[in-house]
Amino acid sequence: MGSTRDRFEPFLARVIRTRYPDVEVLLTAAFDAYDAIVEAGAVTPDLLAPIVASVESSRRPVYENTVDLLRRLSENHGAALAAIEKLARDRRAHVRFNAILCLGKETPGDFTLSILRAGLRDKSARVRQKAADWAGRLRSRDMVPDLAEASKVEADPKTRETIEFELRLLRDGYIIEPAEDGVFSITTHSRSGVRGCHVTQATLEQRGIEAIVAELAAPRAWE
Repeated sequence: MGSTRDRFEPFLARVIRTRYPDVEVLLTAAFDAYDAIVEAGAVTPDLLAPIVASVESSRRPVYENTVDLLRRLSENHGAALAAIEKLARDRRAHVRFNAILCLGKETPGDFTLSILRAGLRDKSARVRQKAADWAGRLRSRDMVPDLAEASKVEADPKTRETIEFELRLLRDGYIIEPAEDGVFSITTHSRSGVRGCHVTQATLEQRGIEAIVAELAAPRAWE
């Protein structure tokens, strides 16, 4: 399978060395630390530090390519969970935002809920919006009551829109709205994200909303 650094080498060569050469050391340190943890089967503070440092970065090419490392470690290592929890309480909003990105479907459920709930109450609208978005991405129906409460008090229009969108998808399983004369827009979750389609009133009556939603949500060959 090769090392993490090897797997990222095309990206490093194509993007990082040509556009962001100053972050390569930070990225490769995180990649090498992750591989060392996997090989050892244990997390040490020294090995975890480069990964946490990269996740703390405000530079998109850094954190977007390393949050997944901490997410994978969160599945089996308490030290990784402790690191995410600390990131989620950081005074810097971008770090709290990045902490949410470290949550995955295999991260312990109670832990994920605690981070998402705190995110919905965060003083940063950007963090609150990401917490709502991530609740939807993780299909966390346990977040429905929290999203419902958050929608009542959210002052930022864009964040409230995201909260209400994810609330409707998680609570009802789909969103259906009139798009134009006799045509309806249907949106639901799929394996790769959110998927939608337009159907006529006649199709809706003939097939039924549940069948249409099930077809939308069904995995595609490439997923």
